Formats: sequence, C-alpha cells, structure tokens
Amino acid sequence: MRKLLFIYLLLALLVQVRPLKVFFSRLLLSTVYIPILSGYSKAQSMISAEKENELLKKKLSQQVIKNGDIKAMCQDTALLDSLKVVNIVGYEPFGFPGILTYFPPHGKRGDLLLWNGVIAGRVISTEHGVGQAATLYGNLFRIGVSINGYSGMLEGGNPPIVKYIPVEYTVKKGDTVYTSGIGDSNIRGIPVGIVKKVTKDEIFPYFHRIEIRPFFEVHRAYKLTLVKNE
Repeated sequence: MRKLLFIYLLLALLVQVRPLKVFFSRLLLSTVYIPILSGYSKAQSMISAEKENELLKKKLSQQVIKNGDIKAMCQDTALLDSLKVVNIVGYEPFGFPGILTYFPPHGKRGDLLLWNGVIAGRVISTEHGVGQAATLYGNLFRIGVSINGYSGMLEGGNPPIVKYIPVEYTVKKGDTVYTSGIGDSNIRGIPVGIVKKVTKDEIFPYFHRIEIRPFFEVHRAYKLTLVKNE
C-alpha cells in the first residue's frame, strides 16, 4: 500500500514538471479528448443533415400538394424517398450563373434541382466526382412551362424568356409560371417565377415574348433538392 501511494505521489510530482506536463497533455488530447470531440461532432453533423433532409422533403411535398397538379405523385412514399439533398460548391460565372456545381453527384441528366420547392436548374452531367446543372440564368436551360393554363417553352437567360404562347392568349405581368410536364420533363406544377414583362416576339410576331423573374434566389442558396425526372 505504501509503495502504491509513493508511486502516485511520484507521478503527481512528475506531471508538474513542464516538459512532462506538456507531454502528458498532448498524449491525453490525442488519445482521448480529440477522438471523443471528433466523434461527437460527426454525430451532430449526421443528425443535423438528417433533420435538414426531412425538412426539405416536407417543404417540397407541401409545395407540390399546394399547387395540386402533382399531388398524387408526391404523396407516393417512393418519390419522397428518391429526393436527395445536395450542396452547391461552385458557380460559373459569378453574378447570374448559368452553371452550378454541386456535391454529392446525385442524379442524371435532366433531373430537376429545386430550392425551397421552386425550380433552380436541371442536371447536365455527373462526372469527376461532382454534379453540374444548368440554371434558369444560363442558355443551356430549357423546360416546358404553363401560364394561366397556356403551355410554352422557357429558355434560360438573364432574364429567362417564355416563348411560343400565342398573342391571343392573355398573359400579364405578375402571372405565376409553373412547369407544364410537357417536353422532356414530365413533372408539372413546380413554381418557376412570375411574369415580369410581356411583348411580341420580334421573329415570330404571332407569339408572346415573356420575361420571367425566377423565384430561385441564387445568391441565397447553398443547398438544393434533387428530384428524379422519371
């Protein structure tokens, strides 16, 4: 017993020696404190990511149910389970980017990317460990849209333009634009933006030329929801 107390006393004195104190502190940090802190941080990140994923899924389902057109599809559990949350990691060019890069590289060409339940872009590739998508502000973006029940084609740009709605159909500033499900995207009822300006198309005067103000606020977005275009 005396030997054991002597050893404890000796260790207590030794750890007060600065070089030994630094050594034991580093040993404790590397073997106990840092692993525990790292594990706790990873667990918290996983919990936060799961909560955010569920929240985005809920927002999307509520938005789609509100619009009504694809209510039945979004009540399908398999569709909600197919939604993926991705992180924006780059824009090109800055300002009003036509291309955005995201990670992880979920999806395939033509899949939709949504921000808070509204259209942000469409996937154009998933290569080299990242995904790339054309945004509404780029000339690679195309999607069928509907305004007041009239179908047209939205072409990306700054601003995006809706074409091929005949001039005899009434379209006015402030009207809401939704995806139509006509063309190579079969998901309809997703909000796109509102009508900003209506003029005649200079090349095809029988059609409107409709400028759109997108709901997608590119400079506030850092996470998007990917929806498979199936």
